[in-house]
Amino acid sequence: MAMFGPTQFAARLGPALLAWGLGAALFGHCRRWHGLAAARLALLVLATSPLFFIGGQLAGCGLQNGHGACNRSGGGGDGQ
Repeated sequence: MAMFGPTQFAARLGPALLAWGLGAALFGHCRRWHGLAAARLALLVLATSPLFFIGGQLAGCGLQNGHGACNRSGGGGDGQ
């Protein structure tokens, strides 16, 4: 956040880069041990998995708010 300031882009950049890195690591591992076709298939399955994107959004929301859960009401952590 120091580089881009307190913006939505800065808050979401970290989880996006981590997700990209995970995809690259998965592809590299599968390519080395199972071949190019298996690596492409594994990356396709990961990229089309809804839970992968939902998990990334929850991680981003937790980083933005300073805790592990999103509070969309805008109040305190106790529901106020």
